[in-house]
Amino acid sequence: YVYRCVILFLFSVFFFFFKQKTAYEMLRSLVGSEMCIRDSPKINQTNDKAPAVAVNRQGNMMVIYRNGSAGMMYYYKKKNGTTKGPGTIQANPYVQWSSLVATKDGKFHAIWNVMSGVTGIYYSVFDPASESWTTPSRIVAGTVEDPHIRVNPKTDEMILCWCWQFGINKEIYIKVMSEN
Repeated sequence: YVYRCVILFLFSVFFFFFKQKTAYEMLRSLVGSEMCIRDSPKINQTNDKAPAVAVNRQGNMMVIYRNGSAGMMYYYKKKNGTTKGPGTIQANPYVQWSSLVATKDGKFHAIWNVMSGVTGIYYSVFDPASESWTTPSRIVAGTVEDPHIRVNPKTDEMILCWCWQFGINKEIYIKVMSEN
């Protein structure tokens, strides 16, 4: 009997400390601005690459992801719960990895690489006011891997980083750009 009680006690302690916690349980300040992906419709398909997620200062959430032959896709959720998407940013089956940031003005900036055809890194901006993407533009030509974008919070400049493969060697490149 004592053995069972000890096991039950240990199981209860383990469950209490290691159960999946909600955003509210983890950080009380998130309430009202958290965007719970588990409450969103299923957007991932079996052949997706890892999605990129960003939340702007207004509390709106953007997810971009690769969806097989459909190409670069997005899902947008406003703080008030209304949604847009899934939608297509670029219909290209050779889209690979993506990265996403939000700037002070609330816009979402996305980059992704295309590995066949017109290869390179593509860039587009989502404006929440019009709820639309700019036409994707190729900002780096060539076969590149692992594009990442970050934003400097003081200047709002975007910092891009990617790898360029030459045979067995990889070189890392960095580019700084602003929206202006």
